[in-house]
Amino acid sequence: FKIFCMRIRFFDRPGLWALCLSVLGMIGSCVCVVAETRSEIPRLLLDIGNVALREKSPTVLERRAALIDHKALKQVRTNGAKLKLNLFPETQFVAVVEQVLQRSDSSYTLTGYLEGERDSSFVAAVQDNAVAMNVRSKDGELLQVSYLQDGIHEVRKIDQSQFPPCATGPEHSVNAEPVEQDPPVESDTSSFIDVMVVYTEAARTAAGGESAIQSRIQLALAESNLAYELSQVGARLRL
Repeated sequence: FKIFCMRIRFFDRPGLWALCLSVLGMIGSCVCVVAETRSEIPRLLLDIGNVALREKSPTVLERRAALIDHKALKQVRTNGAKLKLNLFPETQFVAVVEQVLQRSDSSYTLTGYLEGERDSSFVAAVQDNAVAMNVRSKDGELLQVSYLQDGIHEVRKIDQSQFPPCATGPEHSVNAEPVEQDPPVESDTSSFIDVMVVYTEAARTAAGGESAIQSRIQLALAESNLAYELSQVGARLRL
């Protein structure tokens, strides 16, 4: 650019004027493209086309198969980072990361909210190549991402009205005889509740393998701890 400015005395020629404007236009276009690329929000899902899915549950309104962009997930492992949740063509959000729980480079949990949506949340638990995610919008929508097989994940829009009611009734109440004095107990701050999760080989296979069921376990713990936090409960679950 300095060369063109230093030789401005030659710009009285129409051909040189046209060349200068053309070069400057190309430089401006390049700058715009670079700026746009740098500011682009990474997307969670990669399209895979038609894939045979399992039998549809009555609680599922809509579903599709997709691949996870693990590079994009690793890119947003910082507080304040944004991730485009391109779940369905008509259902897309921008997730803002608030908390990152890093267990290892291939095992971590992201927690945050949906941009512009009050009382929304998202939790994504990653274990190796498997991801388990719950997304809750301000309108009460529930969307889920879970592992199927061979790196393929299923995206589901859930109809929560189809969930069965609580099976606990009056017949399950426990009537214990009162005791004169409670036995002494050791004091506990109740900061952490240690949890052990056991599962059968059949459950692991149904989930899609070891990494898949581990991601679901981490998701359950993270959502429980998020509920405690939002309810201003100091205790946390610990695996």
